[in-house]
Amino acid sequence: MTKTFQKISTLSLVGLLTACSEAGAEKPINQFSVENDQLLFEKKFVDDWNVNQNVPSCSDCRKESQIKYLPDGPEVYETFLNSSGLQFMLGKNIRHPFDIDLVNDIVTFRFSMIDGDVYLQAENHEPKPVSTDAQLQLDISDHRVIFTFSDIYIPEPTPDTISNEQPKFSVDFYLTTSSK
Repeated sequence: MTKTFQKISTLSLVGLLTACSEAGAEKPINQFSVENDQLLFEKKFVDDWNVNQNVPSCSDCRKESQIKYLPDGPEVYETFLNSSGLQFMLGKNIRHPFDIDLVNDIVTFRFSMIDGDVYLQAENHEPKPVSTDAQLQLDISDHRVIFTFSDIYIPEPTPDTISNEQPKFSVDFYLTTSSK
């Protein structure tokens, strides 16, 4: 009985050491990076939303990047500003309200789903449908804001019996501003 107990103890110890060494080798989640103006996830190219030809030339702009880690997944914003304010913005996987500063006027934009379609609403404006086929122009204060949508993701419906933690939709866009 003692030899059996020793064998079981030895096997348990080996199993415990193996489990500990494998647990220490786990990789962190959400490994986003930007290299050569391309968004990468775990060193793999995500898509072409941020390729240089999508970004207008703005030699005096500074670039600000922000990743919001939210329970339903990350949202990525890149804004390009100069002394005149916001020039353009790139958004990836956007689902939640966001603000832009239009020279002394901060405006909140909000996406929503109405009857299966995605809409964009600027503060104090009516909701407008979004499409990858056409630009959406909004006149706000003394500015014109133009959205170009590169992707509108609406996942396939899932039965109520299956847990679905995906967001109801997400939007990729490119935004430019100009004075009227």
